[in-house]
Amino acid sequence: LLVQESSAHGLNMFVLIYSAFLGPVISILLVEYYILRKQKVNISELYNDQGALAGYNPAALLAMLIGAAAAFIEVDLAWIIGLVVAGIAYYLLSKYAFKDSSFKKGTIFEK
Repeated sequence: LLVQESSAHGLNMFVLIYSAFLGPVISILLVEYYILRKQKVNISELYNDQGALAGYNPAALLAMLIGAAAAFIEVDLAWIIGLVVAGIAYYLLSKYAFKDSSFKKGTIFEK
C-alpha cells in the first residue's frame, strides 16, 4: 500500500496549515486591488526599486499574522477564517496604522 493512514493524516495536516496562511495572503491581495486601489495599479511603480511600493508593507505583514493566528482557532475552517479576519485587519491597519507609509500612495487613504 502506497498510502497509509499515518501519511494521509500528515498530508491532511499540511494542507490545513498551508491554508491557514494562504487565506490571509489571498485576502490581502484582494483588498489591496479591489478596495484600496479600485483596480488601478501603476505597473511601472511595481518595478521601481526606489518607488512607493519598494520594500515591504508592514500593514500587510501584520494582517497576515493576525489572520493566520485566527485561522488556527478552528483548523478545519482555517482558509475562510484567515481570509475574513486578515481582510478586515488589513483594511483597518491600512486606514488607521502606519500613517506615513509609502504604500498608501494611490489608495483610497492617500492624503
